[in-house]
Amino acid sequence: MASDNPIVARLVFQRCTKAKLLLTEDEPKDESDFIAINEGLLVFIAILGDITPKLQKLVKAICTTQICEKDGKYVSILDFPCDVILIPHFCLGGRLKGKSFQYHSIVSKEEAERYFKLINDSCSNFAASNSHWVSSGHRIYAGAFGIRQNLTVHSNGPFTHVVEI
Repeated sequence: MASDNPIVARLVFQRCTKAKLLLTEDEPKDESDFIAINEGLLVFIAILGDITPKLQKLVKAICTTQICEKDGKYVSILDFPCDVILIPHFCLGGRLKGKSFQYHSIVSKEEAERYFKLINDSCSNFAASNSHWVSSGHRIYAGAFGIRQNLTVHSNGPFTHVVEI
């Protein structure tokens, strides 16, 4: 990792056939406390630095990477199309030191929350500029920030990829 080009975000892409994310740490009251999608993409995001200079690269990685399979070819979420859940994931920024993880390279909670909202808004706007995506009725959802993520995922393969930006 060159010091003039630091990694500012670590993403994990996970294709799913079905996923359900609880948006509260409290006991769920009804289905409105969840985000549920069918075939789609989960993107776990750890913010390690100022994403501003690399925001467009990050958004394009999420929206245009050919990770979904359609008619035997890999296509982006825009061409598939499918729902996406962006999930803030503090622990992805940890580094193993000895027998435990350290989290010194992560931005503050306040900065991470602001950057996560910026990523979500930017991805939603990018997708909204694609007529195929818009006509599909699919959405980009955001997980809740600052809580433990209660997530159920169904997947039909090991479609997990790590991207550092």
